[in-house]
Amino acid sequence: MELPMWLADILAVCAAQNDDGIDNAEENAETQAFIRLIEPEFFSKQFLNFIKSDTLKVNLAPFAYYYKIVAKWSYMFNDTELVELISKMFVARASEINGLSYKLNDQFSGDNQEFLNGLENFEKRLFKMSHLSYKDMNNWIAKG
Repeated sequence: MELPMWLADILAVCAAQNDDGIDNAEENAETQAFIRLIEPEFFSKQFLNFIKSDTLKVNLAPFAYYYKIVAKWSYMFNDTELVELISKMFVARASEINGLSYKLNDQFSGDNQEFLNGLENFEKRLFKMSHLSYKDMNNWIAKG
């Protein structure tokens, strides 16, 4: 069964225990997680190796809230290696987004269009805000 991340987070830390009220060390050793979290496909070794090879070619569009999920997952499992990798990816992608948003002709083609189509929701908002900021700055400079 699929659960929202906020509910899975709560249930993952809960332990299913015997509810007879007897505090027995043997029974406490047998506590089990209430649910088992299955690692999403975008945390697989293959996907992470793809990120390591070329961060700009990774299509994050199918994973609308990728960075939020990574943050939550990393916090739940204290995965500092994942945080480091995704942080490097975000910096590289944000730099590319900034470079592309400077183009004022609103025309993108080839690799640029492929990259822009593969942006995650946060990256799309970042591109839009950056692009509008560059336009506003140029309009302000033109007015003298």
